[in-house]
Amino acid sequence: MPNVKHRLRNTLAESHISAIAIAVLLLWCISSTFLALGRPFVAVVDYLVTAVAILGIPSSGPITLADKVMLFITGQYLLSASISFAAACLVSRWAYGMGPFQSLSQFRSAMLRKGNHA
Repeated sequence: MPNVKHRLRNTLAESHISAIAIAVLLLWCISSTFLALGRPFVAVVDYLVTAVAILGIPSSGPITLADKVMLFITGQYLLSASISFAAACLVSRWAYGMGPFQSLSQFRSAMLRKGNHA
């Protein structure tokens, strides 16, 4: 059985499947991170613009339901980003024995070398 696992690992490492899976997982991670930080970033910019406009510290009321929903959604996106990155790391370590960025870099180099010899 270990021989079958070794052959499967070699086949995945030599094919484009694992590299594409790692790239897609990293893109999902980046997308979820931007989606998670988008609304809080807009809220901070709005607060700063208001502070500059009134030349003081804006008064903020109690935390509203909209604020709680925004924090919940932000948490969900951050969790999704973390899971996608962890999955990319696991696939990369299993197929290539290194991190996702290093494995994609080496895969790219190998494809460039292969393209130059063809």
